[in-house]
Amino acid sequence: MSFVPGTDLETLLASITDALVRGQRLQRRFSESELRQASVFLPILRTLTASYRPVRADRRYAARLRHELMDRPYTMVDRVRYLPPRVQLAAASVAVLGAALVLLQRSRLPRLQETPALSELPGA
Repeated sequence: MSFVPGTDLETLLASITDALVRGQRLQRRFSESELRQASVFLPILRTLTASYRPVRADRRYAARLRHELMDRPYTMVDRVRYLPPRVQLAAASVAVLGAALVLLQRSRLPRLQETPALSELPGA
């Protein structure tokens, strides 16, 4: 394989790979010398392109990436929204239990203040 001056092999291989993925004909897009230069890699590129299957990114990953790229801080709602469902359920359960305990404590507080102290009980 000969090296053609002024041509970056990595850029050439990336361009050929993109053309193969798009289904373009290589002879129309690249010169004969460029194809000769990349001839060793063409069978590998064609095999890899044949096995290529596009995949959509997970929506949680895309949202996390968008936040990172736009340099916006996460809010509490964002953090909870992208947790796994069972963790969301556990967090909601703990929140409901905590709220119930606070309400129960508040409702019992006036009753505790109304009860006489042990020293004030008869016979004590």
